[in-house]
Amino acid sequence: MNEHIPSLQEFQAWAAKSWPLAEAVLLATAAAKVVRADVDAIQRAILAERPLPMGAEYVADYPKLGGMITDPKHVFLCDDAAARKAYYAECDRRERAAGVKPVDMPATHCPALSAETRQLQAENALIGSGMQLLLRPGQAHLVYGQARAKLLALCMQACVQAHNEGRQ
Repeated sequence: MNEHIPSLQEFQAWAAKSWPLAEAVLLATAAAKVVRADVDAIQRAILAERPLPMGAEYVADYPKLGGMITDPKHVFLCDDAAARKAYYAECDRRERAAGVKPVDMPATHCPALSAETRQLQAENALIGSGMQLLLRPGQAHLVYGQARAKLLALCMQACVQAHNEGRQ
């Protein structure tokens, strides 16, 4: 651990200067939610029109699915490579047509996963910045799960409060 425990003033100063990182988290989170909703709607519509067959080895493990995949989160259960390829090609076509998927994004990339990755990167940048006050450099990866969520919430709350107080 650091030899130095930050004072309240040091933490408040960090929060004030870290507002751009917190703002990036807010924007990335909002974008990820919108893109995820759009992608899920497109993928659900495709699966509603033509469900994917579930792989035989999974049928017993997922009896509620009735042998057919109608939810995008279960596509990994399909072992029919041709059906999966056709599904992903249709996802790509519809996502581009809807303007959800950028023209320059590779066909094999998911816009929702890309947006969620940008959100995670923004969160990690804020957490990493805050961790410099608390841990030795390079130890931010030691915080995960509920502790990460609590630390992110603390950092966000401190930055938003500092930003709001600075505007008054």
